[in-house]
Amino acid sequence: MLELKGIGKTYRTGETVTALKGLSLQVEEGEFLAIVGPSGCGKSTLLHILGLLDGPDEGEYLIDGQATSRLSARVRSRMRNRTFGFVFQSFNLLSRTSALENVLLPLRYRSGVIDRTKTAAKMLGKVGLLERQNSHPNQLSGGQQQRVAIARALVGDPQVILADEPTGNLDSKTGRDIMELFKSIHQQGKTVIVVTHNEELLASAKRVIRMRDGRIIGDR
Repeated sequence: MLELKGIGKTYRTGETVTALKGLSLQVEEGEFLAIVGPSGCGKSTLLHILGLLDGPDEGEYLIDGQATSRLSARVRSRMRNRTFGFVFQSFNLLSRTSALENVLLPLRYRSGVIDRTKTAAKMLGKVGLLERQNSHPNQLSGGQQQRVAIARALVGDPQVILADEPTGNLDSKTGRDIMELFKSIHQQGKTVIVVTHNEELLASAKRVIRMRDGRIIGDR
């Protein structure tokens, strides 16, 4: 379980911006959660804290009852790599490497994987892109690039998939297809947390958190 207690986060870059204000949230294992709200409401900051990409200024974040603030940077990094898979709006693929090599990347830093190439190819097959494994990102459509990014997020077998506006650069039909893929991933037992501003895509989620001005204003 992921549990946030009274989380506050402030950025000071010229001007002071309070991104999160006393936010508390519990996410149970196996949930499919969508976080929705206008730009600047704190959605991405919340996702980054959940994924241990950033830390709170106030409050406590617990993963399976363990307070992350008490962990060393090295242990937090190891926990992040084993627990979370990340999908971003801009795909974040390496342009000079093939789809297969992009998916392979997380496995290069993971011990205990017997056949990394076979594992990566299998994951590309799960997202319907095995036949494009040798293609470079500029040879793929936006939807195909996002599928490669999802395969890369899944290849290390994380417990939780965190996706930040994963359909933001896609047309509406491709966006719906990507959300269906997340739905399939959830049905395989993964916890899925998706940040979006697109109300049309919320039907895929089992739970919807609404945010405004750094706070949760709705939870259904």
